[in-house]
Amino acid sequence: MDLKKIALLLKWWFIKTDKKTLFESVMDALIRITSTLMFPLIWILLFSVSPLIKIKFIFLYRERLGHLIGNTDHFLRKLMVTPDKKIHYLIFCHNPANETVVKLFSKILPVINNELIFKLMSSFGVFENRFRQDIPFLFDDRTRFEVPSPYSFSKNENILGSSIHKMMGIKNQDWYVVFHCRDDAFDNTISGTNDAYNKMASYRNANINNYQGSVSLLEKQGGKSIRVGFPVHGPVSFEKNFIYDYSLSEFRSDFADVWLCAKARFMVVTANGTAEFAAMFDVPLIMVNVVPIGAYPMAKNSLYLPKVLCNKLGEPLRFSEQLRYFSRVEIAANTFVADQISSDGLLLIENTDLQITNATQEMLRRVNGDWTPRKGYFDRLEQLNECYKQFGGFGIPLAAMGEDFLFDLEF
Repeated sequence: MDLKKIALLLKWWFIKTDKKTLFESVMDALIRITSTLMFPLIWILLFSVSPLIKIKFIFLYRERLGHLIGNTDHFLRKLMVTPDKKIHYLIFCHNPANETVVKLFSKILPVINNELIFKLMSSFGVFENRFRQDIPFLFDDRTRFEVPSPYSFSKNENILGSSIHKMMGIKNQDWYVVFHCRDDAFDNTISGTNDAYNKMASYRNANINNYQGSVSLLEKQGGKSIRVGFPVHGPVSFEKNFIYDYSLSEFRSDFADVWLCAKARFMVVTANGTAEFAAMFDVPLIMVNVVPIGAYPMAKNSLYLPKVLCNKLGEPLRFSEQLRYFSRVEIAANTFVADQISSDGLLLIENTDLQITNATQEMLRRVNGDWTPRKGYFDRLEQLNECYKQFGGFGIPLAAMGEDFLFDLEF
């Protein structure tokens, strides 16, 4: 074993994922050492039975909601398209970002959601081996757009969900839209092993008050609005009669998070893991304030509005220049993007209330089946796609940019 592998092993044994007592840290290290010792024995066993049965282990990206849902859902849908009946998959997980999501996955593939077993088997997730099945990060895969959502609620889950609706004042004939806005309350939370990541990603934050026009529009159309997400900076400051602030309610739970999003007419969210609930259940989605500019939601029937990169006078750069800039700026867990933008003398501007309201109106027409593109729409779309081809790092969008926003762009 070379020095790099020894260093990796030591880092893995003593990795700090939570605040632990000395006893807990020692026990954790002992479990990981045991896992390493078990690895060759289990490998030999799996190899010996492989002519009869092929087994592969999957270790979920569990800490962050977006990757827990997005990566796993992509894999499961691709498996539905190209199934391999000769391979038997077994998923390991513990303390996931959402327990209900993992239970829904377990209806498709077997899941062992147990910390001790996860850690004892995790050597198969650390070291490269033929029995590990990696779940890739996919940004341009169309499988999600071609395969219907495979997830469903049981009879008891439907009863529980209906009772949550009833307690929230939502009747059977009502329809509602789910809103989520990432704000600065999320900056100091910890996800995974990088304590500072969420703060580094603060350039994705936005102001929930810019949803006010959309909420008012939905109320006039006979719809209800529900705000989800936790933690949040505080209650909404606009007319509370028009929006149910579930984020600060006593009903908040992993199950209710999933249920409310799965049953929404559509969702309006910022760029964060909550958007993956829409993708998971094929719920139409508007993703606003999308950054990095050039990214887009990987979900069916979705619209998106990117944030706007401006010069120091507040004048928007041409969209091609915005794409080019973000293709150069390193978007990584160790980069304070907001600081980089500021040091370059630029401003990153949020979508306005009017822009979001216009997108909400468009989505209402789309879900109701009465949206028709205005004259020149497809010409604008062709120009947009050409920009993405030349300057974007994420490929041609698989989602539609909001029509009004698209017509206001300078390429």
